[in-house]
Amino acid sequence: GLSAGVACDFRGLSLSVSGYDERLPELLSLIASQLRTFVITPLAFERRCDALRRQLASFAKKQPVSLCSYHRGQLLESPKYSVEQLEAAAQRVDLNAMRAFQQGLLPSAEVEALVFGNVDVAGASAYLDVLNAALSPKPLSAAEAPKRLVRRLPLSPRTATRQQFIARNADEVNSATELYYAVGLDEGSNWMLLALLSQLLEQSFYGELRTKQQLGYIVQSGVAESRGVRSLVFSVQSKVEPPEVERRGLAFLRHYR
Repeated sequence: GLSAGVACDFRGLSLSVSGYDERLPELLSLIASQLRTFVITPLAFERRCDALRRQLASFAKKQPVSLCSYHRGQLLESPKYSVEQLEAAAQRVDLNAMRAFQQGLLPSAEVEALVFGNVDVAGASAYLDVLNAALSPKPLSAAEAPKRLVRRLPLSPRTATRQQFIARNADEVNSATELYYAVGLDEGSNWMLLALLSQLLEQSFYGELRTKQQLGYIVQSGVAESRGVRSLVFSVQSKVEPPEVERRGLAFLRHYR
């Protein structure tokens, strides 16, 4: 069978199609050509808006460790809309505005395609031709291309940046503490070495803070990447006060080195 999907992020729209049928290019052309013209009914619009508004309204009830990761992204990356900004926009949007946006969608674009499977170079190029023919966008200039910047953190550990946020969910009894270390740009084989170090650290970090010290139910670590900047992240969700969690986490890292 065939399947298709549409998603978006700050860079733009992403279309995906998959399946074994030779009519896959036809499906891709159909979806791309109808992006600006498919009918948005009032009922479908209201249902989608209601689901989005509910999702945004319940965001504050997420696990503290998830909210900690969200705030890290807000602090490090710019521009980036907050949940509050998205909530306000979701309350204002109406069907007429949605239809106007749809009709003017992608007047210019940089089309990039990833094709994998049982297909040669000529076949992959044909998919790109299908997209360009269906969308007919003007070239996207460098000035128009969406960009998201990453904040440069202090290099000295003595000037570490500390941020604290009060959760909106008054019923939540846990807090989350996150130790974030920006390592550098994603270059060469350093990413592989960082990933290996993270795996070595993960079990020790969990064993010490979760199993031995019983510090919190959620104790985790791993690697992260933000617009080409690599990092190590250590997270703990606990009823213990964040300053004490931070102290123990730093003590573990000093001992591990």
